[in-house]
Amino acid sequence: MVRRGWSSTSSPLGNVLSVEDARGDTAETRVFGMLQQVLRTDSEDAGWRLGLTDVASAVVRSWNERGFASRIDCDALVNGRWKARESGLCRGGCAGVEISTGLSGLA
Repeated sequence: MVRRGWSSTSSPLGNVLSVEDARGDTAETRVFGMLQQVLRTDSEDAGWRLGLTDVASAVVRSWNERGFASRIDCDALVNGRWKARESGLCRGGCAGVEISTGLSGLA
C-alpha cells in the first residue's frame, strides 16, 4: 500500500490530536485542556512546547524544549496593550529580553 499525503487523528470535539506524515511517522501530537486549549505540543521538528492559557484561551506563559520561557502581560482592560518577556536558556540563569508595545490604537 502506498500512502500519499498527511493524515490526522481528531478527538470527538474536532481537535487534532496527532498528525502523521506520508511515511506513517507521527510528526506532531497535541494535548488539550478542558477548555479545548492546546496545553502541550510534541513535534519531531520543533520539539515540545508547553502553554499556559487564561480562560479566554490567550497564551499567558509558554516554555519549549530549547529552554526558552515566555510571558505575556496585558493591562487590566486587556485592550491590546501588552508586554512580552522572553527568557532564554533558563537552566543556569536567565538573560531576559523585554518587549513593550501599545496596540490599542490599531483596529
